[in-house]
Amino acid sequence: MKTLIKVTGLLVACLVIAAKLHAASVPGTPIAGSKHDFTVSYNGQALSAVNQCSPCHEMHKPLKMKPLWARADLDAAGWVVKKGALDGTNAKLISPADFVASKSGLCLSCHEGSMAINNGVTMAAGIRGNMGRDLSQNHSIGYERGATSGTDPVTGLPLPVDAEILKTHDSVLQADGVTTKYYIGCTSCHSLHGTMNQKLVRNAVLVPTGPVCLNCHTTK
Repeated sequence: MKTLIKVTGLLVACLVIAAKLHAASVPGTPIAGSKHDFTVSYNGQALSAVNQCSPCHEMHKPLKMKPLWARADLDAAGWVVKKGALDGTNAKLISPADFVASKSGLCLSCHEGSMAINNGVTMAAGIRGNMGRDLSQNHSIGYERGATSGTDPVTGLPLPVDAEILKTHDSVLQADGVTTKYYIGCTSCHSLHGTMNQKLVRNAVLVPTGPVCLNCHTTK
């Protein structure tokens, strides 16, 4: 029994060391010390977060198993995007329920401004980070992104969008359990983890030194 405990302890220690080495090798702005480090403060207000991960993630009994999400969904009503209201009248727009459950909904559970970030402190009113529910001035959030873009100049057939780019968008599995629809969202352009940009803007997924715009606007 003692031997088993020792072996288990060594395995855990090895995993911790490997995780730290991996984190150190991944380029990007760390959460620690950034604007998303709520162990320090938010606009001068103490948030008293347990650690850098705890405002968003919960190891035990998370509200969403992926990505161990600790925050509740926002109400689905009242969202307006560039292409119209998320009310089910535009077939190209994500549904309100899918929107608040998407990656964009995860971001907006803080950036919408009504839900506490931590310790009862909400996103300050009047600042750019407080998006509210009218997103009509913020690109085409919530609008469907096709899985093809442009045509092959030789064959004339539609060119598929690379899977690495599609997975950055908000994805919704359809009722058939096979088809997935993709929508433009916060994480189409921004990445909380592993970005060198101060505004947390993604580098191009497939061309590390290129602008993220070209992930969608390949013909410009």
